[in-house]
Amino acid sequence: MNRMTEARFQRRISTRCWSIIAAVISSLVMLVGGCSQPPTVPIQQAIWVTRWDYKTQEDVEQCIQNVADGGFDTVIFQVRG
Repeated sequence: MNRMTEARFQRRISTRCWSIIAAVISSLVMLVGGCSQPPTVPIQQAIWVTRWDYKTQEDVEQCIQNVADGGFDTVIFQVRG
């Protein structure tokens, strides 16, 4: 290997190492920091609304009204799948 090729190779290795180190640190921060705090508003009762239950804005508004009437405090809308 000549000097130019070797320098380019070392720079590429260095860049990859820093990328891997940054990915590992980011993952650790998300695992440790993201999961350690409880939600600010605890979920008491949740309901799942499938993507087949609504097609229009009026359907969504009716779903929300039904959920509120049913005493649920969290709605999870399925948008794919």
